Amino acid sequence: MGRLRLPMPEPARRRDGLWQHTCFEAFLRPDACDAYFEFNFAPSGDWAAYRFGNRREQRSSPDLRPPLLSFARHPVYTELTADVSIATLPGLATTAAIHAGLSAVIETDDGQLSCWALAHRGERPDFHDPATFTLRVVRA
Repeated sequence: MGRLRLPMPEPARRRDGLWQHTCFEAFLRPDACDAYFEFNFAPSGDWAAYRFGNRREQRSSPDLRPPLLSFARHPVYTELTADVSIATLPGLATTAAIHAGLSAVIETDDGQLSCWALAHRGERPDFHDPATFTLRVVRA
């Protein structure tokens, strides 16, 4: 944990390229749909949100109110909590189930990046691969 490179907390802002440093990501796809959303959250408080019509295609930035983020560093783990309102996001608000891929890009003090996810397919990590959206959340 002592080797993690973490940015200092700042006023939260929407920003691209968060995956180039320590960043936590969530990919959410409505059931029976090719379109999906990508959310990026940095320990600094910065965030990003994208909608894709298909795998890595038709990218847009959905209108979304800033998520509520909290980050804590503990002796043996770090914790990031993100509260995102999906009520206005097409498909997510009304679907019976959401397929999710959770991942992280971790930067160490020497600038090296490693990719972590619930699942990896292939030789190189590809968080956009629908086969890695292995967590299924069902509406109660």
